[in-house]
Amino acid sequence: MTYVISDIHGSYESFIKMLKLIGFSNGDRLIILGDICDRGTDSAEIYLDVMKRKNVLCLKGNHELMAVSVLPYMSSLEPKKSRSQYKGDYERWMDNGGEATLLSLYRYSDSARIRILEYIKEMPLYLELKVGEREFILVHAGLEGYEESKPLDSYTPKQLLWARQEFDTRLWEDKNKFLIVGHTPTMMISRQAPPMIYKKCGIIDIDCGEAYRRHGGRLGCLRLDDMEEFYV
Repeated sequence: MTYVISDIHGSYESFIKMLKLIGFSNGDRLIILGDICDRGTDSAEIYLDVMKRKNVLCLKGNHELMAVSVLPYMSSLEPKKSRSQYKGDYERWMDNGGEATLLSLYRYSDSARIRILEYIKEMPLYLELKVGEREFILVHAGLEGYEESKPLDSYTPKQLLWARQEFDTRLWEDKNKFLIVGHTPTMMISRQAPPMIYKKCGIIDIDCGEAYRRHGGRLGCLRLDDMEEFYV
């Protein structure tokens, strides 16, 4: 079975609960659509967990993009860059929950932090796959400025990881092709409570607001084989 989740935001407890709920095994595969880190307290724990699993693929989110703009200089991989040169990137990351990730990382050794950083750097920006008769494009935020003839590898990280996807227009005529995104909590799109995975015009948003659990958010998961939804 193939499962997709997104925007775990440092909640290792919710992540493990979800794996137990879906009965995740070595015969399954899981794709995480970015934003593993920030806001929650256990980002490093999630990275170290998924790095050991050969059947888990993590795409890059905008929070990973912010983290890798700063972490190389804090882990002494590129010590020539002074703090003043990356101050703006650092402040933006902190404003978006980066402090919780730093605290999590500094519970581990330098070598572990460097391994996590290298893992984040190598995360792909998108994934195309077919499950049964359905085709999927998986990306963290959306396809900003979508054009049918535009190759996916020509989109910029900003267009793929920071966009707020529009849901009112079907991107392609094929009813068995879907775009799956996270990034925008579905509670911002629909007032349904508790928040649900949002589907419209062949576009599916699976970010159910784990980062805003105190305001009613939760972690969502979609099984691509039969489109069944799971929540914790």
